[in-house]
Amino acid sequence: MGEPQAIIDEGLLKRFVPISALASNSLRQIAKKAIITEYKPGDQLFRKGDRDGLTMYLLNGEIDLVAGGQSILVEAGSETARHPIGQHQPRQVDAVARSAVSCIQVETNIVDMVLTWQQSAVEVDDIAQDKSEDWMT
Repeated sequence: MGEPQAIIDEGLLKRFVPISALASNSLRQIAKKAIITEYKPGDQLFRKGDRDGLTMYLLNGEIDLVAGGQSILVEAGSETARHPIGQHQPRQVDAVARSAVSCIQVETNIVDMVLTWQQSAVEVDDIAQDKSEDWMT
């Protein structure tokens, strides 16, 4: 199991979906709670069936996602790596480090809450700015 190494800079989060679309203050909230975790080749990031409550993004290295005897390679910087790794809970796959790996980890409930707040704020702003028609007349 990887060990937490550092608190991350919010700029790193801009690489990843869906959090890349968040406003700066929302990114800052996630960055405060996120950590970078390091893994050695052969380490398991998680196992199929795990319910760890984490959203994980591959920052550096390569991992294998393994299920049903099939393996998919995910490389940091790829389009696939822009999205959370094995995001469904319980986990549908095993994730194994193929090389030295760094992952950003943050509790999924925090990500969900910030995304919901961001969406709610946008909706309220849209309503407040729609002054083109007076609904009373």
